[in-house]
Amino acid sequence: MYSIVKTVNFGPDNAGLGTVGYTLSGGSRSTTGVTETAPGIYAVTLSLADDFSGTLVWDTGGAGPKYANEDIAQMRLGPEGLDAIPMTLSGVPVTFREWLVWLTLRFRRAHKNKLTGVITTFGPDQATAVTQQSSTNTGAEQTVGVVQ
Repeated sequence: MYSIVKTVNFGPDNAGLGTVGYTLSGGSRSTTGVTETAPGIYAVTLSLADDFSGTLVWDTGGAGPKYANEDIAQMRLGPEGLDAIPMTLSGVPVTFREWLVWLTLRFRRAHKNKLTGVITTFGPDQATAVTQQSSTNTGAEQTVGVVQ
């Protein structure tokens, strides 16, 4: 089991409702634990099974309810952790997400193996260094510092 906070924004026109509820796939509607965190924004802390995968459907309740839904799925990495995710970029990372995944995988692999040296990240022109990270291994722990 794990807990996760989910929120929905029905807008300020739906502020102060005591009827906002949710339904999880295969379950029944509930208003238990739903709180208003800001005008028209509601939250609930859900306790879900580790293997839960399904849909969370919010509604405002009452006559003529409004609905919102969100898919919930857990990504399991398995014993290999991030190393189990293949690097599938066909070229230089372009989007923020591609850069984040690329840097995370590079760092995690270096950290796992406790390698030392410098990791240089180049921009789209493949010539301009965007960042550099130095990595040193003192035996007990690895220190990673941003050089640029």
